[in-house]
Amino acid sequence: MLNQIHYVKIPESPALSNFTNRKLDLLRRRYDTIQNLHVHFKLENTRHGNAKFCAIECTTQGFRIHASATREYFEHALKTAMSELIKQLEKRNAVLQIV
Repeated sequence: MLNQIHYVKIPESPALSNFTNRKLDLLRRRYDTIQNLHVHFKLENTRHGNAKFCAIECTTQGFRIHASATREYFEHALKTAMSELIKQLEKRNAVLQIV
């Protein structure tokens, strides 16, 4: 079980790392098939200013799931990406239970 948090061209934030680890731990408790989680944070330049981007890559037994979101704050982007990831995991678990 591995959590990796990457900051792309931005300084590392201990507060954001702690927040992210707490959220990832909740996700791991809910889905015991998760092996690795990689989270990437970066700033995106848009025509409206800087937007915060979060991408999560989840490795489970035999497949990878990817979710990303762009929001005004990194915390909101993380929550949105996690909710997308949860939807994909639920869908994958439903398919695996049928087989």
